[in-house]
Amino acid sequence: MKWTELVDRVVLQFGTNPHNKAMARKFLEEAERDMAFYTKCFLKDKTIVANPDDNFFEMPNDFLELKSGITSNEHQLQPYRDQINRVKVDGSQVKGAPRYYLLTSEQIILIPHPDSDQVINFQYVAQPKAVESDEVYRKINYKDLDNGFFQQGALVQGSRSLRKAYVHSDINDLKTGTLVIEGSHSGVHTYTSAYPVNPSSTQMGFSTNGNAEWFPASGTITLQLGNTTVDVTFTGRTIQGNSVSITGAQIPSVIATGATFSVSKDFVQNETLFTIDDSYNLAQVSGSYTFDQLMSSWDEFGLGARATSSSVAIDWTDNDILSPVIPDIYHLYLCDYAKSCLAEQEKEYQLADRYMAKYIGNRESVRSQLSGKGTGSGTMVVADLSFRGNLV
Repeated sequence: MKWTELVDRVVLQFGTNPHNKAMARKFLEEAERDMAFYTKCFLKDKTIVANPDDNFFEMPNDFLELKSGITSNEHQLQPYRDQINRVKVDGSQVKGAPRYYLLTSEQIILIPHPDSDQVINFQYVAQPKAVESDEVYRKINYKDLDNGFFQQGALVQGSRSLRKAYVHSDINDLKTGTLVIEGSHSGVHTYTSAYPVNPSSTQMGFSTNGNAEWFPASGTITLQLGNTTVDVTFTGRTIQGNSVSITGAQIPSVIATGATFSVSKDFVQNETLFTIDDSYNLAQVSGSYTFDQLMSSWDEFGLGARATSSSVAIDWTDNDILSPVIPDIYHLYLCDYAKSCLAEQEKEYQLADRYMAKYIGNRESVRSQLSGKGTGSGTMVVADLSFRGNLV
């Protein structure tokens, strides 16, 4: 069922005003997370293609617990209980084909350290992430995923557009994928006049902190210096590195060095999408590396996920944004939880207790039904396959 249909069912006896509808939506989302947590009805498959540089991987942010074992190159790994040494006498790690895994609160560690590319696979119980009704979600396709996966909630940036956004979800099939993003920030490219010019000049030079390719090929631009603005019309441009020169310029007055002009860009096709995390920020401040230098030594720096965009960003209007992600057969159970919360707000405590008791009874029935059974008994499974490193 859709969220709107569930909201209408909840508010019918409490009044259909906008406030009640907004609260009902929040309580329904809370109920979905509660149902998923207690019944383990929402599962995801995770596959990571790893390179020999790494023996540990972040757990997905929506991870609750393992549902299955962990395999590496189709070999079942055993839980690590000090069966072998992890570290040699000289302090280096023991390497070889992974045989064991160590699960921490935030990581999966392979033992021994892989000495070749590995395909790691496991299934886990996931916690649904709410879709905010007032948030704008967009999606962008990508290819050539490398170095792990795009973590839910991670900040990603386009290398050419400089556009930034947060990952809501990531659906990947090992070759291509789709990022659903939220909280997008425009990529701003600022061009600064490199030297003073006067009305007799027909050329101007600019430097940029962004990408020179987005400077207009011709037309009129508005330059600003302090509180003063001036329009400059030109007929051509020349790009050299991060510098731009315009020709055929009509300059109405003297323009000093430092006048600026900005262009905002959205995500574009065939740019590198990469994760901005602590590792990336540390690499930036420790060595003042260019992006090309980081790209050439991405694995050595231990940086996060990266991929190549294969589309522009478009609005996310798929049906899955309109409904809860847990299996459809459990959607109606969420209404009793939300009704209980609304009744409690209205200080109708007996009514609230009756609805909550009904919800808990249904939740326990679902938990009993799914407990110890396979994925064919009503559990929702979502494939989420990701690269870490290069697969040749």
